[in-house]
Amino acid sequence: MKMKSLTIAMLMASLSAVSGTAFAEASYYGSIRVGIDVADDGNDTNTSLRNYASRLGFKAQTEINKDLTAFGHYEFGVDTDSSDNGNGATSTRKAYVGLKGAWGRVRLGQDYHTFYNFGQELTDQGNWDTCLPCLGDTSFRTGDAISYDGTFGNVSVGATGYAGDEEHGDGYELGIGGKFGPEQSKIRLTAAVRDTDGPSGTGDDPLWTVGAGGKFAGLDAAVSYFGHGDDNSVSTHFAYAGAYVNIGQVNPDIGDKTTPWAIGYALPLGEKTTVWFEYSDFDNDVTHARAALKYDF
Repeated sequence: MKMKSLTIAMLMASLSAVSGTAFAEASYYGSIRVGIDVADDGNDTNTSLRNYASRLGFKAQTEINKDLTAFGHYEFGVDTDSSDNGNGATSTRKAYVGLKGAWGRVRLGQDYHTFYNFGQELTDQGNWDTCLPCLGDTSFRTGDAISYDGTFGNVSVGATGYAGDEEHGDGYELGIGGKFGPEQSKIRLTAAVRDTDGPSGTGDDPLWTVGAGGKFAGLDAAVSYFGHGDDNSVSTHFAYAGAYVNIGQVNPDIGDKTTPWAIGYALPLGEKTTVWFEYSDFDNDVTHARAALKYDF
């Protein structure tokens, strides 16, 4: 495990050393997020101090010519308690390399996938129990994939392909979105489809989503509808001045349904520090009350 720490330290030093030459735009960043979680199932209450997806990232890009730029990006999930995973302090969140130009960008490796960018992301806007409930792979990131995205005027398109990925097998994702209306209150419309055959794949029926969102007099609002064979769900998000509400429903057209929800508030303390509070019930069974401190650098 010491080797992982040494590797990260060497990578930081290398990026710093070349930042003034080949990698003129190299940088690193991080976010440390630790807080309290009080879980209550109606019979027992469990209180824990936990990590909320802290991360450390490195990225760089180099202009090959005026029409083509190469780039790379690493982002690691960082545990705040080494006993959580046997002192394995890091996990891979992002690891990709790519090329970009006026035509868009191509990425090879692990990153947020097309279905998330053009579907789940629309209502995944809070701090923890958000995107309620997004059907399908909730890791939001995929490895061993090639992705494309590009923006042309008001319209954006994206695609992701898998070939022999252990988690997703062979398959594809397609997405399209657009922003319309005046700058201060643009409406965003999205649609995406995903069809894979791996262990976390979609089976015989593709997973699809359509959504809409926008900002109106300071209120952010979004709704997404997800369909997968006979299953469907709705996810909504509303936010105003640091406060947010997320409400979802699984299979809203049948009697046996789950209605997860979350309410929260993010209080900024200066430019880099935030305290956030959240109360949620994801499965109509266990409630969570959370309070966390987040520092970004």
